[in-house]
Amino acid sequence: MQPWPGHAFVAHWRRAESWRALTLPERERLLCLAASSGHAASLDAALAQCGCALKPAVLTAAAAAGNLAGCERLLCEGCSFSTDALTAAARGGHLPALQLLLTAGTSGDNVTGAYLAAAAQGACAGGQLPVLAWLQQAHGYSPRPEDVLAAAQAGQVAVLDQLLPRFPDLFAAAAAIARGASSSNNGDEAAADASATGRPEDAAFGEKWQLLEAIIAGCPAAVLQRHYDGLWRWRAQAQPEAGADALEAAAAAAERDRGAWFDSLLDAAIGSGTDCWSQKLEYLLSRWGPTVAGLVLCSAHARGLRAASRRPDFAARLPRLRALGVPLGGDEEVDAAAVDAAARGGHADALAWVWDEAGGGMPPQLAATLFAAAGSAAGDDEDQDGAEPGGGGGRLAVLRLLRERGLEVRVADVLHVIRRLPPAAEQRPPAAEGYDEEEKTDGPGQEAAEQEQGEAGEDREAWRCCRCWSETALLWMTEVAVGEDEEEEDAEAVRGQWSEVFGRAAARGAGLPLLRALRARGAAVGLGAVAEGGSEEALEWAAAELEAKRGASSGGVQALSPAEATRVLAAGNAAALVWLRGRGLLPPLP
Repeated sequence: MQPWPGHAFVAHWRRAESWRALTLPERERLLCLAASSGHAASLDAALAQCGCALKPAVLTAAAAAGNLAGCERLLCEGCSFSTDALTAAARGGHLPALQLLLTAGTSGDNVTGAYLAAAAQGACAGGQLPVLAWLQQAHGYSPRPEDVLAAAQAGQVAVLDQLLPRFPDLFAAAAAIARGASSSNNGDEAAADASATGRPEDAAFGEKWQLLEAIIAGCPAAVLQRHYDGLWRWRAQAQPEAGADALEAAAAAAERDRGAWFDSLLDAAIGSGTDCWSQKLEYLLSRWGPTVAGLVLCSAHARGLRAASRRPDFAARLPRLRALGVPLGGDEEVDAAAVDAAARGGHADALAWVWDEAGGGMPPQLAATLFAAAGSAAGDDEDQDGAEPGGGGGRLAVLRLLRERGLEVRVADVLHVIRRLPPAAEQRPPAAEGYDEEEKTDGPGQEAAEQEQGEAGEDREAWRCCRCWSETALLWMTEVAVGEDEEEEDAEAVRGQWSEVFGRAAARGAGLPLLRALRARGAAVGLGAVAEGGSEEALEWAAAELEAKRGASSGGVQALSPAEATRVLAAGNAAALVWLRGRGLLPPLP
């Protein structure tokens, strides 16, 4: 971790002209970085020139870094507040910042349960037992099952071990299971369990199952082995030498409960972020036995592969998964879940492996979805981080591989990418936690900053949150998309599609290179969309394009409609509002 280049930051970013080329997401990112820096002058410069609303993520960035003075300054400036700030402060063990935020977010001493719960979950996820103890002592907080889950998911074994004994009724070992596992050797446990207990629907088992899933996902294999019997109702599955009736009953019970219980445990092991993920998977399969394991392996792996695709070793996991029995295609059959996960995670090497192992072509119906998966990679809630993995080359490498293998990009593919993304209004600026020279990214305004900041880069966590939709990938797709041989009516429809891409991308804060590329494809320029997420330079370019199209006799560029202006206001692009007002293009705001 490198020290924050405070002097260089202030020297460059205190000037208004340094911000003109930055889109709204880039300005929000830079503001979050300044808030997390702990350097008061940097935050002053960013607040003075950023031209964007003070959204909750700015305060969260300061809280995550433990910047007490920054939190105080932002609160005085009227920065919006969310419980994410409490969680971030507690997770980092920043007690003074947490105390300030709890006070600021409540009236008097009446700290709400929701605020305490958010702080407690952050403390548990961060392994901050002193913070959790303070919440209990100062506010009478009582740990909840959700806190245990947070600790397990984050691999905080010390917190998990301390909290588990507080829930004897909820997380106690199942005596019947223990007795059955230790005393019976006839291989009929699964059949007996299936006939005697029925489907496990009680609430206590549901909580135990959630905790077991969290342990599988985040904790070492030894922790899973220590707690498995106490958290899992199913007994050892009938062994092959068991009688036919026992095997049949076990298979029926496993098929009945597979979707409800087994599948997610398998997925948690496949996608686990620990180095011992394969040990955990092997352990589960051995405990379930061949009948249950075979049923689960045949159908349950899509979500796990998607989670695993966020790991740098995704390509290396695939051969191991196949060896353990996870179906990944072959014999001229491509596994849809595997190729989708590889494309979504930016693993060109993994995609090539799955493709080559199948030995056949990509089915057209599957190929049509891969461009969208690689281009957006943020279409589902579980993938909102949009992380670029450490290996595999990234999304652009995946897109190039698809094209090399003969798949053509069309405007419909580009439109599919942009439509899969959440609305621009739902984008969240980053909660930057620090500054790391090794994790720098390129972008408008970066080169000028680096000239004054030396080799200083920007926090990739902040960058990926703002650009999770991969503008680079969308730009590449726009540039290589094949043309259409269509009638004039069809050509107009294609221009309409490019115009929709322009509007959606501009509202999300697309840079000038992408906007120009879309314009070259025939997209209509929407000044309102550019004003939602764009830079001042982009606004000037858009106005010039509209002026040239309308001609001098048309009366110039039209002002925004009230609806467009309201969207700009909601986006928080204050710099765009000032620019529009100065040119008479802004109608009265509500």
